[in-house]
Order: sequence, then C-alpha cells, then structure tokens
Amino acid sequence: MEPNTKRKVIMIEANDTEVKVQQNTIDIKIIQQDLKSIRNNHLKHIEEDMAKIDKKVDRIDTRLWTIMIMVAGSAVANYFM
Repeated sequence: MEPNTKRKVIMIEANDTEVKVQQNTIDIKIIQQDLKSIRNNHLKHIEEDMAKIDKKVDRIDTRLWTIMIMVAGSAVANYFM
C-alpha cells in the first residue's frame, strides 16, 4: 500500500466525521427551537386545559356530595316515618 493511499483514507474519514458533527449540530439547534416552541406555546394551553378540567371535577364532586347527602337524608326520613 502506498503512503498516499493511507493519507487519502484518513482524510476521507476526517471529512466524513466533520460532516456528521455539523449535521448533529444543526439537528441539536432544531431540537432546541422545538423545545422552546413547546415550552412557550403548548405548555400554556395545557395549563389552561388542566384548569378547566379542575373546575369541572370540582363541580362533579359537589354534585356527588349533594346526591350522597340527599340519599342519607332520605334514609333518615324513612326511618322516622
């Protein structure tokens, strides 16, 4: 094997590694932008949706307690009749 051939192989491998590093750098920047977008936009909407759900759960909880008290009151009323 000639000495020049060995150098060419090493240079090709170095260039390939540099290209991969550059592509990874670009991919990381894209991922960072996506994370910022999610953090700034989507999390706000998710928090708003969770607040709405929380209010609905509170209403359902109040209704269930009301029904339970009515059932207990009905049982007590039947006892005295």
